[in-house]
Amino acid sequence: MRQPASDVASAKRPRKSSPDPGPTVFVLFGATGDLAKRMVLPAFYRRTGKRLAATKQRVSLISREPTGPLAGQLPREANVLSFSLAGDGEIDLSLVAKRPGPALDVDTAHALIPLSGLDRANPLPPYVRLIHDVLIGDRSLFTRPDGLAAAWRVADPLLSNPPRIAPYAPGSWGPARARKLIEPGRWLLGQ
Repeated sequence: MRQPASDVASAKRPRKSSPDPGPTVFVLFGATGDLAKRMVLPAFYRRTGKRLAATKQRVSLISREPTGPLAGQLPREANVLSFSLAGDGEIDLSLVAKRPGPALDVDTAHALIPLSGLDRANPLPPYVRLIHDVLIGDRSLFTRPDGLAAAWRVADPLLSNPPRIAPYAPGSWGPARARKLIEPGRWLLGQ
């Protein structure tokens, strides 16, 4: 779900004055099914904040830990498919591969595909892309009114009754309790 643009948000709902939260702000939200069934259901987490250690725009799909003889023995950073949404985009694949030979030795293999390097790739700068989409009538990157209304249904309770602020050091990956909030999942960046 896309976040509403600030000008749309301010036109739709008056801003409440609130005390200055300090130099850093961290937002973590997630959506998942029943935690007892997490092995079956996907989970979606987003971490965003001011002055985090790095600026990344990534969506990552993490494969579940296998059962059987390799359970608990595979590297945690493997079996991840990531899409970078920044710039022209790239696809990053990290997977576990068996080394050739009779022994069951595994290692992590990586593949990085910058999308700007593909044949006949003609990436447009971000705002040029949006203007181009408007001119040709492509609405796929724009939030529809029902999507904006759905975003407000989620955001309104948080704006009306904001959670307690968890401070963190500038240049870090956010408060330590953010790691506990997504267990048994994990963050890929900064951990």
